[in-house]
Amino acid sequence: MIEKSNPPPVSNANFRMIPVGLEAFAICSPEDYTLLSHYRWRAVQSRWNVYAKADYTRDKKKYTISMHRLVAKTPYGQVCHHVNSRTLDNRRCNLRNMDKRAHKILHTVDTIMRRYEPITAATQPE
Repeated sequence: MIEKSNPPPVSNANFRMIPVGLEAFAICSPEDYTLLSHYRWRAVQSRWNVYAKADYTRDKKKYTISMHRLVAKTPYGQVCHHVNSRTLDNRRCNLRNMDKRAHKILHTVDTIMRRYEPITAATQPE
C-alpha cells in the first residue's frame, strides 16, 4: 500500500505556495500571494517547461495570463526570464524582464556552457 506524504507547507517567511494542479505547486513572493490567489491556476506544459497559467474574462473575451508575467509586470514585446531556470518559481527575486534578443543570447550561452563543461579529475574516464 502506498502512503501519501503530508502536503507541503503553504507558506514560509520567503515564499508562498499556490496550487497549480492536483500535486503541483508554484511559489511566489509573500507580497504577490493576495493578487495571485484570486486566480485559478493550472500547470501548462510548453515545449520544454511547465508554467503556471490562468484564464480570465474581460469585455466578454477570454484571456490567458502566465503567473511569471503577471508578477514581473512584463511589458508587451519583452520576455520574463527565470533566473534559476525553475519555471514554477515565480518569486520576484527569480524573475527578470528582458528583450527577446538578450534572452535568446542568454540561453544560447547557457547551452554552450553546459555542453562544454570542463573535464575534472572526478569526471575523467578511467
